[in-house]
Amino acid sequence: GATGYVWTVPAGVTMVSGMNTNSITVRFNSLVGADSISVQTLSSCAMSAKRSLQWTGCAVFAKAEQPIVGKNTKEELKLLVSPNPTTSMFRVLIQSSLASEVSLRLMDAEGRVLREMISKPEEMLMIGSELRSGVYFLEAVQDKNRRVVRVVKY
Repeated sequence: GATGYVWTVPAGVTMVSGMNTNSITVRFNSLVGADSISVQTLSSCAMSAKRSLQWTGCAVFAKAEQPIVGKNTKEELKLLVSPNPTTSMFRVLIQSSLASEVSLRLMDAEGRVLREMISKPEEMLMIGSELRSGVYFLEAVQDKNRRVVRVVKY
């Protein structure tokens, strides 16, 4: 079994949490083109080969958001998730006309909270690598605005 994990992120990307665990949250500090995030597992004897998640850049967020629950009254909060569905991780981008923090909750299909996070508008997060195949809901709350997006992992 793995005793640790070594993550590698490109320039312009900051690891927010999860260092040395099997799941990380990252922040894209600047526009990042095609690149990848990689991980190697550590054991008491060796280090594994690198496994990488590659992307083609921030243009992937041209896909429309998919809100299914909740309605923000002033259209000030957008929650963009891509790719959706995915077989690996979701890229989450929050857009808002407000500067205040955004609370995020990842829930399973029965509404159980699996993960809670805090982010700021225009920060990109990478989540979901630890999830099994299934349907999940990602909720963003900022002040009185709320968005929920249905996400699917194969």
